[in-house]
Amino acid sequence: MDWSQFVIALGSLGTFGTVLILAYIEIIRPWLNAPQLKIDFEQKEPYCKEIGWIFKDSQGNIVRTPSYWIRIKVTNIGSSVAENCYGQLTEIIDHRKGIVENFVPLILRWSSRPSIDPIDIVEETSWFLDIIHINKDNNKVRGIFGSTYSNKAHICEIYREQPTGTKKELRTGKYTLKIMVYGDNIKPVKKELYVNWGGNWKAHGRDSIIVKMK
Repeated sequence: MDWSQFVIALGSLGTFGTVLILAYIEIIRPWLNAPQLKIDFEQKEPYCKEIGWIFKDSQGNIVRTPSYWIRIKVTNIGSSVAENCYGQLTEIIDHRKGIVENFVPLILRWSSRPSIDPIDIVEETSWFLDIIHINKDNNKVRGIFGSTYSNKAHICEIYREQPTGTKKELRTGKYTLKIMVYGDNIKPVKKELYVNWGGNWKAHGRDSIIVKMK
């Protein structure tokens, strides 16, 4: 046996093994353990919720009216925490007129959150993301927001009370909403919602608007 060749072969195997170990540590293991987001939607509870919307008028009086909220469910099906996750409405397509050109992408609100900050989504857990809401009309709502407020579907973006120079309400019609969820350490996930908004509240919110995920 040529011992010099045997030693060289062992060294080569050792180098190859080291490369494999480093590849596993640096590439394969992070890929296997990476967070991964999944988006689900159905037009039923708990995705869509009909609740009593409570707010105050200019005199501080409590006003109540039924409202209906459309939400998507975002689940981390990966093996580690998805960090600093945002939901964004990236584009609106009006089925009569095409792409809405005066629309600027909006950051959406995470449901049941007191702040507008991004969130971490722990593995095997879910959060809901508010997309749009509608409400039942009444004189008190008209007195605060105007006569046409309840005839529109409202985008649930984070700067609701601040003018941002972009479209925030949908009038009667059919639309496609393009939504993206992304974060610091995840691959962005994109979905589309088809919305058919009749323009007025019927017996219930679910009877007033049709929403499907494409």
